[in-house]
Amino acid sequence: MVNNDIPVGTEMFADPLIVRVFYNLINNAMQYCRKITAFRFTVENSEGDHVIVCKDDGDGISEDKKK
Repeated sequence: MVNNDIPVGTEMFADPLIVRVFYNLINNAMQYCRKITAFRFTVENSEGDHVIVCKDDGDGISEDKKK
């Protein structure tokens, strides 16, 4: 399940390949962590900028694999 909590009417000025970035985020997470059932996209403020955040409900990467 994908939840898009980005406010309606939000404009983003980005390269058209941004669609591929979102696809790759979801695809890679699903490929490497089979326990994921949901993704959520939100917008947060960070030092005066708006940042798109993608979160999932997976386990994350184990410490031994982060290196």
